[in-house]
Amino acid sequence: MQHITGRISVVEAMRTIQKSEGSFSATVIVLKKKMRKKFRNIAFNCYGRVADEAVKFMQNDKVSIEFLIDSKHYSHAKGSGWNTNLQATEIERFVPKPKFDVAQELNLD
Repeated sequence: MQHITGRISVVEAMRTIQKSEGSFSATVIVLKKKMRKKFRNIAFNCYGRVADEAVKFMQNDKVSIEFLIDSKHYSHAKGSGWNTNLQATEIERFVPKPKFDVAQELNLD
């Protein structure tokens, strides 16, 4: 499992996927992340409970996402290659950790 933090760029509209076992929610959330001095967009597929949580966030919210990476090989008449999908397994608002403990710094003992 991988982990990343970034600012939300896009939250797509919720859709419902119907399967023989039942239905569930799905959406895509896109983070904007600065890597090697350049902003990059990273899209995550969200399903079920994670999709329900994802649509509650707004553009520019800072979030932390835990995700799975899945790559599949494809081939067609023009060639072949690989597609990689990122599936979010957890999403939550990012809360920065304090750099120091205020109680220790002030010696309140």
